[in-house]
Amino acid sequence: MHLANTVDNTYEWGIGWVRTIVVSLVLAFAVSATEANSDWNLWEMTVEWFYEKVRDIGQGIIDWAS
Repeated sequence: MHLANTVDNTYEWGIGWVRTIVVSLVLAFAVSATEANSDWNLWEMTVEWFYEKVRDIGQGIIDWAS
């Protein structure tokens, strides 16, 4: 039973890593292709969202302190 579990775990971990790498590459190429063919930009959207959240928190602190 121990040998069967070891083989099963090794197979699952190996397939899991291969699947993770393949899916990551496919998603990277898909995002890259989408950005190349449109005005949409994931990086700018992410940075702008984060900036807005930080600004809202800062404004909330300023309003609370006033």
